[in-house]
Amino acid sequence: MNHGKRKRSYLSLAGVGMAAMLAACSSSGQGEGLNETAASLGAPPPPANQDTSFAALGEPAPSCPKVQVRDGTNILDKEVDGQLAYSANIIGAQATCRIVDGQFRMKVDVGGRIAPGPAGPGAVELPLRIAVLRGDDVIYSDLGRVPTTASGTNAQNFSYTDERIAFAPPRDQTITVFTGFDEGPPQ
Repeated sequence: MNHGKRKRSYLSLAGVGMAAMLAACSSSGQGEGLNETAASLGAPPPPANQDTSFAALGEPAPSCPKVQVRDGTNILDKEVDGQLAYSANIIGAQATCRIVDGQFRMKVDVGGRIAPGPAGPGAVELPLRIAVLRGDDVIYSDLGRVPTTASGTNAQNFSYTDERIAFAPPRDQTITVFTGFDEGPPQ
């Protein structure tokens, strides 16, 4: 099998997996990989009798923008020495919004899958950007790193959460939230 056919084969498998997972999701539910919690990832528990979850902060915002995956940034394919190392796909994203101390606070969850290729490198960090725009003005942008692994033959889920987004409450519906893989400018 030549390299091009092998890469198409891996991408086809990733596409089939992504389609199956998207079919299982509803617009109101959490997508596959979006239900990770700090406790499930090994973080220490909060102090007893103290609810520190995002949902416990302030009050619900009257509206919350949908998270959009920016065109062309939902798939990240990496090669090593001409062989596919991995293919990562964003399969879902959602926002939760609250009003806390007069500020509009947003939590954005992004989930996806990573499928190792023949040159699977093992541990990788996926570059994932979350940006919030008010009209054409960027009011928040952060490039996060998602630690995960790409080895063996099985695809696996990854998830990323950003709870640091805060700004003055919007007076209208001009807030747009984008996410996507971001490797920076071409080299």
